[in-house]
Amino acid sequence: MNEYRDNLGAIYQNKNKVSGDNLPNLTGKGRFEGKQFWVYGFTKTGPDGEKFISLQFRPVEGGRTPPPSVDLTDD
Repeated sequence: MNEYRDNLGAIYQNKNKVSGDNLPNLTGKGRFEGKQFWVYGFTKTGPDGEKFISLQFRPVEGGRTPPPSVDLTDD
């Protein structure tokens, strides 16, 4: 993945996503206040039926690959 300037990043379709699993629909990387973060996106449906993307951020530690992720947000 590219290195990003501060306050920028990108997320892409998760090619390892399987229907019904808890993995994010989107994954990527970004930078905020000089620190690198993994970015995870989960496609959800709100109570009114409108679709949205819930985001989760985890710091990049030592350039390692992102850990397996599950959706920790409330529905």
